[in-house]
Amino acid sequence: MIKVIQKGMNPLLIKYGYPELKVRIGIDYGKIAVVKYGVDIDEIDEKTKIKRIHLDMVGYTISIAVKMTSLANPDHIVIGQSLYEKISKKQRELFIQQPAEQDIWKYIERSTGKSYLLYQNTK
Repeated sequence: MIKVIQKGMNPLLIKYGYPELKVRIGIDYGKIAVVKYGVDIDEIDEKTKIKRIHLDMVGYTISIAVKMTSLANPDHIVIGQSLYEKISKKQRELFIQQPAEQDIWKYIERSTGKSYLLYQNTK
């Protein structure tokens, strides 16, 4: 996705005088809940047709991933310790541990009681 924006979208934006897009991505691994909170409906000749179901994903994993995104450098991906431990050794070589300042990142790994580690892609 980052390369698509850099090579596809940004040249077009620059051509028309718009600023470049910079993307920050945070990804983590864990349980989430999918919540249905409403629907859009149409009534057609006494028949009800559902147009769109409103869904959202919530939970600790989503919350952490959003916070990780704010710590990513522009055009980089930050992954959490849970995901880092799940990916292959070859994939891990694409990431380096990201130092997190204690006043900004205060999340603790439940099983170890230590700071939850973050990893950023090397680009």
